[in-house]
Amino acid sequence: SSFEKYSDFLMIKGARNYECPVVRDTAESCMLRNVKKSLSPKIIPNVCKNCEYRLTRQKMLFKPHLITNYSYYFVSALYAKSLQHRLLTVYDESHLLNDIFAGHLELNITTKRISYLRRILNDLTITDSKKRMGLLLGYKKQIENNQVNNFNYKKFMQKFFTLLTQVGAEYESKALSFYSLDKKDDYTKHIKASKVFLGFASRYKIFTEHNYESVVDIDKTKISLKPIFIKKMFELLNKSKYNLFMSATINKEYISQTLDIPLSDIAFVKPEPAFAPETKEIIFR
Repeated sequence: SSFEKYSDFLMIKGARNYECPVVRDTAESCMLRNVKKSLSPKIIPNVCKNCEYRLTRQKMLFKPHLITNYSYYFVSALYAKSLQHRLLTVYDESHLLNDIFAGHLELNITTKRISYLRRILNDLTITDSKKRMGLLLGYKKQIENNQVNNFNYKKFMQKFFTLLTQVGAEYESKALSFYSLDKKDDYTKHIKASKVFLGFASRYKIFTEHNYESVVDIDKTKISLKPIFIKKMFELLNKSKYNLFMSATINKEYISQTLDIPLSDIAFVKPEPAFAPETKEIIFR
């Protein structure tokens, strides 16, 4: 809200924060965002021309200053590749950057989540739904019976996410066929299902493409994989010539270690206190 009166600043959020009246859902389920270029849509609704999310995304190309949260920044940099390179990126409260990133990429395969995926397959059938539900049940039982451990979890994950990718791709294909028939409700249901499966699988892809340090935690209810430091991943996140890491509790050694930036490339600036320390006495009671 501090920048609302400045026309050069653009606040942007994720698609689920914008409404799409066409599909009566958020912009995350938007038809035009998901339709393939090879398809010729029967109708492009007039409301799409005034879509808040679409117009905001267009403004990103020519607005000099963008403001967003860490989550949208990570998604745009790692998956969507929609952020243009700029002169400067400012990271506020940057002492939290590594922990927020690790939490954002944390991969949790829980027995509860597998049950949820099986319900989707049961309620929204596709090819071999029953067989695929059986495969998911098998993966759930492997976790519950302590059959997944530190030695075989990578192989388990590979098979599990291959299945999710196949299911998600089929839901997406069916959604597009419903789109071409102008069946909005069926489209929305199937595109949502595809995003559940493909979205989960795409997070695993990040782990396989970038071999960085991580910790695994396994018990009878879950398999959890979590990065320790951003390190080399910062090369993907970095969208500027210069980066300003702002924090009252940070030092350049911490930045160097967590982001794998040479100390010689880091300058540390410590301005005078904004408020006089002598008037900020702490009184213990």
